[in-house]
Amino acid sequence: MRRKIVVVAAVLTGAWLLIMGAPPSLVLPPAERAHYETLCNTESFSGRAIGIAAVEPPESRAFMALAAHPRGGSAFKYLLLRGTMAGRIYALVGLRRTNPAFFSVAVQPFRLWPGNVATTFGCVISSSPVKTVVDSDEPLDVIDGGYTTLFFEWEALTRPLT
Repeated sequence: MRRKIVVVAAVLTGAWLLIMGAPPSLVLPPAERAHYETLCNTESFSGRAIGIAAVEPPESRAFMALAAHPRGGSAFKYLLLRGTMAGRIYALVGLRRTNPAFFSVAVQPFRLWPGNVATTFGCVISSSPVKTVVDSDEPLDVIDGGYTTLFFEWEALTRPLT
């Protein structure tokens, strides 16, 4: 009986690690762990430039640094489990780019999620329904890739037209 329990535990642990990857606390260096914690605790889903001075908020910097790390995709999976609602939205945006198959499954509950998430884009600070941020009729949502484009193609979007 004890041997069966050990085998089941080993199989479940292996399956968890195969799907989720190793926890960020084990695989991320200190700087990226700090970025991960920033996103876990963030209260606002923010764009790359906010306010009249168009400063990049710490959350956006943390998101971009984590996305650039080879283990960032795994960190986004754990962020989806541990983060605030704003952190979970960042996780979905990151997963859409790093692991589209996982994203397509993980995003489904958020299409119906009750409640709001604080957002900051440009000079506009608001609270939006989670389901609208994730899936709306507008091109700027998580599912259609508007936020992914906003974060990962920032330079192309802000380059002056010639």
